[in-house]
Amino acid sequence: MKHTSTLIFSFLLFALLWGCGEPDPTPTPDGGGREQVVLIARELESNQPIASSVERGLAPLAMDFCYTSVLVGCVYESASAYPDLFVCGSGGLSSSSGGRRGLNYCQFKGVDSRGRLIYSHPKAITVAPWDVTSAAVKIMKIGSEIYAIQTTKTKLNVARYNRETMSFGSEWTYSTKLVGVPYAVSTFDFVVSGEGVADLTIMCYTVASVSPDSDYTEDSLYDSAGFYMGTIPEGALYRTKILLDGFVQDGEVKQIGNDNSVILGPTTVAQVKGNDWSGYIVSNKAGALKYVPSAASLDVADYLVDTSGNQLINRSNVKRVSVINADRDGLSDDFITSGEGAMWLYRYAGRRNAYGTPIYHPAEVVLMQDGDLFSGSLTVPNVVDWDGDGALDVVTGNSEGRLMFFKNYGTNLHPVFAEGEYMKLCGEEFCIRAGYYELQGPMECCWGYLCPTVFDWNGDGLYDIVFSYNEGKYMYMPNVGTATNPVLGTPKTIYMDGMELYGVWRVRPAIERIGDRVAMMIMDGDNALHLYWQTSDTSVTDGGKMELVDGKFITGHNNYDDSNVQHGRGKLNFVDWDSDGKLDLLVGTIKRSSFPSPERGLPDTRRKQGYTGMQVLYFHNEGTSAEPRYAYPVQFLVNGKDKALGAHSNAPVGCMLGDVSDGPNLLVGVESGRFMFFDRKDLTYAYLP
Repeated sequence: MKHTSTLIFSFLLFALLWGCGEPDPTPTPDGGGREQVVLIARELESNQPIASSVERGLAPLAMDFCYTSVLVGCVYESASAYPDLFVCGSGGLSSSSGGRRGLNYCQFKGVDSRGRLIYSHPKAITVAPWDVTSAAVKIMKIGSEIYAIQTTKTKLNVARYNRETMSFGSEWTYSTKLVGVPYAVSTFDFVVSGEGVADLTIMCYTVASVSPDSDYTEDSLYDSAGFYMGTIPEGALYRTKILLDGFVQDGEVKQIGNDNSVILGPTTVAQVKGNDWSGYIVSNKAGALKYVPSAASLDVADYLVDTSGNQLINRSNVKRVSVINADRDGLSDDFITSGEGAMWLYRYAGRRNAYGTPIYHPAEVVLMQDGDLFSGSLTVPNVVDWDGDGALDVVTGNSEGRLMFFKNYGTNLHPVFAEGEYMKLCGEEFCIRAGYYELQGPMECCWGYLCPTVFDWNGDGLYDIVFSYNEGKYMYMPNVGTATNPVLGTPKTIYMDGMELYGVWRVRPAIERIGDRVAMMIMDGDNALHLYWQTSDTSVTDGGKMELVDGKFITGHNNYDDSNVQHGRGKLNFVDWDSDGKLDLLVGTIKRSSFPSPERGLPDTRRKQGYTGMQVLYFHNEGTSAEPRYAYPVQFLVNGKDKALGAHSNAPVGCMLGDVSDGPNLLVGVESGRFMFFDRKDLTYAYLP
């Protein structure tokens, strides 16, 4: 088992979907009744992510401390129904820091009560002739052998897998020439199509991925009308035959159709087929999924749709589409998408629309055993009693721009968290995305970077949600339900002097009631901590920049570069950390941030000296809650040592989970979508050198 856990109690519960209006029951696979879920209480472990309380530790399949998990191979080894998986953790912590960055193997273990696929906890594969942190391979079974295949513009590389050593060796088994690929390769698919022969399908960039010639500030990416001034790459499809005897090319590379712009911002291609149809699924960085038919007479690309006729937009940034069930059980192909966030299975519905495009059921998350609570990358948690039952739950935002709710069926000392639910606004999952006008360019359009703070903003006794996101402005969603049945209302913009309240992007505001007023702290356009006082549900007044005890302002300057892209990203939280009756401040940062000044600050000053630690800072309030003056920050250590949690900003919150007899403990949302718990007795401090 991944986690050391103590069995406190177990019980059956009826899981409820949460939404606009009365909760609806989670259906069983046959559509009737309420699903029976088994939860098991587990002890909170300091210096560990919160483990899943679902029986067998079921949680979304995602590599430990990696924010990107790409499915690079499906092989039928241990079961006949579904394949085992090879998964690449391509962003996040290395194995030496507790992560699963690199190539991993997950064995199929069955399905849950809703029919969702379950896999074993990943096992690392460390030896291969390519960089195992790169997902630019396809792993597949040909005959009785397993191979890893890599395609470049001029080479086809193949490595044979050794089951006994769980290794692909240090050198390619075959490395042969490819001729006639016209452009740089975005991605490819390799499918055995007959005796001794395979189809190699290549997605090419037909336009170079070029950003504007600029210093990467916001104004230089877009013109005055808001149009992107760079080049958006396009993708076209090509194919050729490969003889499996030696893996050599057999024939010319030919384009599929005549369209050089099959999809903008291409990321992946996969061959799919049914009993009387065949084609390709292509995807891009915006989450679009298109179907391109194989028949030359059908030279079109159409968007995939679900059984309700809605366009399929993938739930996370797609790095790979992987087909399963191909020629295995007589069914048409299903497929799994993977990338930043969880993995999602799309099952073929057995029919096509009027245009011949296959129809798929809505996505199902793919699960693994012995997992952690998982909420999607760059999670920003709040610990509150959201549903009014006396137990502290977790409400969190993520990089996709979604809100999630993790209900606690246990106690605050021994929490029992159910599987996360996507929170809804009037029956639809709430999701805020950047769209075309995105600070890093339109190919980043599917990120929302939602940073919520749960607080009774309108003073009616119910928890609301105040949030910032990609644009750096602030809004709040009122709770129009009740304390025990919260319902989110329409988001409202927060104003200051009649203008939208703006700060730098990706900042969670710190909010707390001080006396008879509500204080809200953000990072302003100067990247400085700035206080505002609420004057109405939709307005605030200026409270000024925050100061240290020596009167200097507190900035979060980023020492990587001076672009708008690198500004902001702070996650702020008011908490009386030392129980002296005054509100202190916790700040989560990125690794190159420098609080309180660019010349001398944390964590950057220590980073330059070789210390890579938890990017959470503590500012002790030496003034009053109403008129704070902060001491110079200190950086949290764990038992006197640095603790790396990832390069992206950590999102801390002082919480009353666990033993709080000496004061609040610390929960930190990290880039991999986990919630790290730290008992305060294990926390010490590093000071500015």
